[in-house]
Amino acid sequence: MPTSSARPAALDAYARTVGPMADDLRTLAADARRVLGAFVDGAGEVAVSLDVDAAADDVEELAAETDHLATWVTSVARGFREAGSAEGGGSFTVDDTALSKLVGEPTIAEAEEAADGQAGARELADQLREMGIDPEAFDAHDLVFLDSHMDGYDELRALIEAQSERMGDADYATGYYDVLGEDGIRALLGSIDRMAEVDRDESDLSDVVHRYADGWARATNGVDLEEEMEALGHPDEDVWWEQHQLALLMSGDGSLYDPRWLADGADALLVAGEGGRYVGPTGSLDSGAGDPFESETWYPGTGGFGFRYQDHDLASPGLVALRALEDNVAASYDFATRGTDQRDVLVRPDDHLWLPYEQEDMIADLHDRAGGVVVNAFLEAPYGAPDPAHPGETLDVVTDEGRLLDSYDDLMGLVGQGDVPDGIKRDAARTLLPYLPEIGDVAATESLTSEVEDGRFSRQTYVAFVEELGYDDEAVTILGAQLREYGDSVVTGAFADGAYDREGLAIDMDHVTPVLGATYRGLAETERSNEEANAALAAGLESGLGLVTTGGATLAPLLAGGPLGVGAAAAIGGGGLVIRTLGGFGADAIEGRDAAPETDSDDLAGQMEDLWRERAVDQLVADGEIERPGDGEASGRLAGYVDGDDPFDELAQSTLAEADGDAEDAW
Repeated sequence: MPTSSARPAALDAYARTVGPMADDLRTLAADARRVLGAFVDGAGEVAVSLDVDAAADDVEELAAETDHLATWVTSVARGFREAGSAEGGGSFTVDDTALSKLVGEPTIAEAEEAADGQAGARELADQLREMGIDPEAFDAHDLVFLDSHMDGYDELRALIEAQSERMGDADYATGYYDVLGEDGIRALLGSIDRMAEVDRDESDLSDVVHRYADGWARATNGVDLEEEMEALGHPDEDVWWEQHQLALLMSGDGSLYDPRWLADGADALLVAGEGGRYVGPTGSLDSGAGDPFESETWYPGTGGFGFRYQDHDLASPGLVALRALEDNVAASYDFATRGTDQRDVLVRPDDHLWLPYEQEDMIADLHDRAGGVVVNAFLEAPYGAPDPAHPGETLDVVTDEGRLLDSYDDLMGLVGQGDVPDGIKRDAARTLLPYLPEIGDVAATESLTSEVEDGRFSRQTYVAFVEELGYDDEAVTILGAQLREYGDSVVTGAFADGAYDREGLAIDMDHVTPVLGATYRGLAETERSNEEANAALAAGLESGLGLVTTGGATLAPLLAGGPLGVGAAAAIGGGGLVIRTLGGFGADAIEGRDAAPETDSDDLAGQMEDLWRERAVDQLVADGEIERPGDGEASGRLAGYVDGDDPFDELAQSTLAEADGDAEDAW
């Protein structure tokens, strides 16, 4: 749990300084009323556009806020003394949750919003009781008789809709949900569900659900709802409607939620809850039909074969969870790095999630969202997440790089097991670039030893990963473009600023060429035409991503440094460039390209030789080391610069040409 430290004596001194300022402001307001009032009164027939009361009221409001600030700072000082532990020198350290319960609201406006929310919750609770629904001991059976013919039904619905409009304010939402508590929140959600079914033919309550979910999301970032968050975020695995209600609470804007709570909720639905379950037509979840009162876990159903909300995702808790995660990078990372079960849900969601209807568009959404979470967790998170409090800045998400790398190694292994939807293959391929340097390091180290480490990023894992990608041309093209960038970054670093030496280049390329060879082998393992996969890879290699060209020598170390380059990403904005480029890279790279019908590994090796030579020459020209060579002169010009043979001829003749061993070989 986070902690804070402060010197209470200094806080008290600040409050004593601020307090008298409020008196001065009140004196100023009184003087303003007197002097400006006299001026207006003395103007006579002359028109004066001056609202004396409004000006004085503003100053008095500032005085009241100043008083409130002094009181709040004093309460903070008292909280540190009562709940904290002395650290010496007058400093105290305290758990943030304990402290928050001892201090007042920071501003009058926020306190008023919270009070409005509390009053709104009490008004709702009274209305629910009038309709026979107990907000303090919720029982879903209370909803059986909630119907549009009841007295008070229209008033209850109007109140629920009106209060949903206030959920854009975090203080209102926090006060509202704090008073309702777990049972009151369940009664609210159950009533909305029941009304959505009763009024399904006349209106839709999807937006109402979303607004309440947004309010809940804002409230999760505080500490006032700790008990409610725990209870509602961990539904009973055997009570499906509790999973459904959790999904309703998670159906808001995913970026608004506390990442840990959102990841916990996704875990409850996607893993512990086995993908979540739809509250079906009868609503009776432990029997196919019958009297609701014979079912202990009854909950209002849809009453027929259809959706009760126009937002059809609300019918699938697991789909809602993925939708929310897709909008929250930090929560995606938290969820995806928890374990193999979580990652398997993302790689093969069809095996885990139950969809109410096998609709093609819903299945496509499922794959898009699962793939989006993979991209969030393994491509975006290493470079940080957007800071909602400071637009344009990033927050560090990855604090344990070993956890990130182990999780990614496991993700590659899961992909390599096969049966991955094509869209998720492509998203998995998009995440590879930050990890290629680590994979290359393992390859270079193990290829020089007779003893193979039983650690992450084995050659067998990588080959199987590529094999699965090899069944989709677009995924292979995305893979090829990233291999091109990795190689280009290494070549750029070897030649930039006069850094070239032959032995150093050979050592650097020993990290790249085994990975290329394993890529060729992985594509050769596919059951379809190897030439087609090779042609798609060639298209990606030829296209590249343009990152090294765009970022020049400055960006090359980031691409060659993998996740360890997080600091550099924040400094030069390189991480954002990588994410934006890979996020949009795909089918366009292969559209209009003629597939080479007989592309083999030798052809690909020759292609990379030419591309690396071109990158080296481009860098030397940019640094002013050589003039731009004419057609067919690149190899000779490069040989002249290094005062020997073209180094890429040597690479192609040795390491690269022999790098594509058997699938079960070690690096």
